[in-house]
Amino acid sequence: MLTPEVQQKLIRETINSAVCIDNEYVAAYSGNAGDANYVASKQLYESFRDSGKCHLDIYTFTNMAAYQRDKEKMLRNRDLVILDWELSNAAPKYEAALAVLDDVCQNDQIHFVDIYTQDLNHTDIAKTIYSYFKLQLCEELLPHVNSIKEPLAELFDSFELEGFDSAVAEEIAKDVLGDFIMNPTRRIEIQEEFINRMSKAFQDAGGEGNFKNILCAKFGPMRKAEQEHFKDSLAFIRAYCICYLCELDNHSHTGMMAKAVNPTTVLVNGTVVHVTSKNAINPDGLFTDLVNSVTDIPRHRSLLLSLLLKQVVGSNLASVGKALGKISEEALLKHCRSLEEAGIPEENVSNFVASALTEHVLHSFHEGEMDFSFVDLMTLGAGENVQEYENEQILEFNSMLTFIPKVAIKAPLHQIKTGDVFELDRGIAGKDGDKELNYQYILCITQSCDALRPEKVNQNLAFVLGELVDAAEGIGSAEKYHYSYFPDQKVVKWSKRFFTIYIADTKLPLADGDRSFTFHYIDGDFAATFMGTQKEAYTYRIINNVFSNAMRIGIDLPHQ
Repeated sequence: MLTPEVQQKLIRETINSAVCIDNEYVAAYSGNAGDANYVASKQLYESFRDSGKCHLDIYTFTNMAAYQRDKEKMLRNRDLVILDWELSNAAPKYEAALAVLDDVCQNDQIHFVDIYTQDLNHTDIAKTIYSYFKLQLCEELLPHVNSIKEPLAELFDSFELEGFDSAVAEEIAKDVLGDFIMNPTRRIEIQEEFINRMSKAFQDAGGEGNFKNILCAKFGPMRKAEQEHFKDSLAFIRAYCICYLCELDNHSHTGMMAKAVNPTTVLVNGTVVHVTSKNAINPDGLFTDLVNSVTDIPRHRSLLLSLLLKQVVGSNLASVGKALGKISEEALLKHCRSLEEAGIPEENVSNFVASALTEHVLHSFHEGEMDFSFVDLMTLGAGENVQEYENEQILEFNSMLTFIPKVAIKAPLHQIKTGDVFELDRGIAGKDGDKELNYQYILCITQSCDALRPEKVNQNLAFVLGELVDAAEGIGSAEKYHYSYFPDQKVVKWSKRFFTIYIADTKLPLADGDRSFTFHYIDGDFAATFMGTQKEAYTYRIINNVFSNAMRIGIDLPHQ
């Protein structure tokens, strides 16, 4: 069962290495024992070792130049960074901390950051961090900000009553903005609070009638224009806050996604950033406070799942060498050499070795002992109000599950294989009944053994044609028809008919970042550029569909 205690245990066990970056703390076994900073540093070091079973380094921050020199070795293989908020005496004192935080959040290995500060205004610090990174106040409305920004301004300017203008609305919005951003679970209440305060200001200015009704009437045309996105009359406050935040966004940040999870915690690029007071939490209690704060994050299934995978895979990777050492080295080498002797590119040999390691890890994962099941994880917070998925999120998830983009394939040579997707330099016309089609993609559906040794099929590889379709169609019929999902949120629907292409050399060299080949089809020549590889299971589903269609036996008999 996934109790808070079990969650805390998992979090503790996945934080094995930490570093504290502070301009006053001193490294272990250095400094003056009578100095307060020495005592605090010692307490922090010992508490992490004793309470967290975690190795802690302390880095004394002096300036950005020294940090830039040391950051690679300092941040390597860390799970947690403890970061002082005011690393400099020059205003703004937190500028250096934001620069360090930017580096930390781009590091895929670091899961947690604790902003350990003497500043008591934790919500303002969290809001500053949130605003520094890519602003994602209301993700489903963000693409429509530009379309509603001007109408919103006109909306407030249209109130012609003396004493009530857009400046009043702005002041009220600014006052509640922090709470709205940093309290995702209270946004409906805060929206109502905003309406009530606006209504009072409206009445104080001499306005007559119900402000909410007037607002809805004025907001109506804009709402109808964006009906899909503005589902209720109160949605304007969410949009208004976005517009205001976009005006505030003057930072040259890296465009990482930021999401407020509570008043003192922000999720930046998957890294949990939590603000803790030095005055409230002593150094010897910091580790426990961080663990408890992560446990309290609402809707944190993905975080727990990633920590679970890290724990299981990490513990089993250590045994990979030992486990593989139990099998015959000669057997492994013989197969690899047979592939090399057959002229198989290095990429394919590497894929074989990687698959052997992957299978070992998966086997270890299934055999591993866990304190909770995946069912426990998915039912965590079963009674909470779960938001609807956005199409972009579904497309991104499907792409991750099914497709390997070409940027992830680094080998100098790539041999065309089953599942490879190519984009054509121009479309191939087709027809489905009365519907005109424009095929812009091809997918290799040659059997793996034949693709690996194309001379067996006289260099004739089988492909199927694909057409770019609306993303909504690909989501709505994902399991009914046959699609590929690409990282740029493109969806391609594959036909049922295949054709063959003679390719003299199926080994494509890397040239200017693109692997491509040319072929002749019907009445023209086409260039095909490699996009990536669809994973095997999803490709063979398409292959089965294509060849089951090809195996149909047509008959022509008299009928009524």
